[in-house]
Amino acid sequence: TLGGLMSFRGAAYLVADGKTQPIADPFFLKLGGGYNGGIGTMPSWILGALICVVIVASMLSNRRNKARHDVPNNPFAVDALFALIPIIIVLGFVAVMNAYQIPGKDDGQGIPIPVLIWGVVAVFMAFLVKRTRFGRYVFAMGGNPDAAALVGIPVKRVTMLLFLLLAVLTTIAAIVAISRLNAGTNSLGNSAELLVIAATVIGGTALAGGSGTILGSVLGALIMQCIDSGMLLLDVSIGTRYVIIGQVLIAAVVFDVAYRKWTGDTQ
Repeated sequence: TLGGLMSFRGAAYLVADGKTQPIADPFFLKLGGGYNGGIGTMPSWILGALICVVIVASMLSNRRNKARHDVPNNPFAVDALFALIPIIIVLGFVAVMNAYQIPGKDDGQGIPIPVLIWGVVAVFMAFLVKRTRFGRYVFAMGGNPDAAALVGIPVKRVTMLLFLLLAVLTTIAAIVAISRLNAGTNSLGNSAELLVIAATVIGGTALAGGSGTILGSVLGALIMQCIDSGMLLLDVSIGTRYVIIGQVLIAAVVFDVAYRKWTGDTQ
């Protein structure tokens, strides 16, 4: 993996001849969330309302399924409160995005297109992990690849599909990053692996494999980005930023190991 990473990085440098490649295509510029990179105020409110409807429907469906299988339900007020929290977050986010107005435009920017891409990818990955055989295979292999092979899981094929999925997700991230900068630079994405690993570990993914959630990874990514953006706004030097991010990663790994020892999980 490391050899391939270095090889493709060098190949990209050779193809670009070490130069920054400008991006002028209007479609790709929208993907970066720039001047025309939002969906507008009214579509944002409609999308926010649809998400709220899905949250309420999911809560009611969960209660109905529990009742059908004679599983005790929480009091309705408790479930309603847990559904109300993400609804408030969604509507608050939409309100903030609609309030942001770029100079020279009469309407608010609305939800940025990169956020929509992020949301679609997160929902798709959550479905893939929780609702498909492939997702169960991945967790089984992460917990114990030898045992997974013994029970008939095609370890090599699933591993190859994982690398293909990683390539697709990396491509999507690269397209959005290049669109945000309006140019493709040779240094784009350098050391991003550190942030990715730190985000997933902070989100609860075990480095040893076998456990983790998409929601946790999303929250971990938000935390890491908030830390990095905050240090950037405070004019913290790049060296100090890397030191702090590295220490956050070490602390997350130590906590993960300590928690697994405490719970008796040695994987």
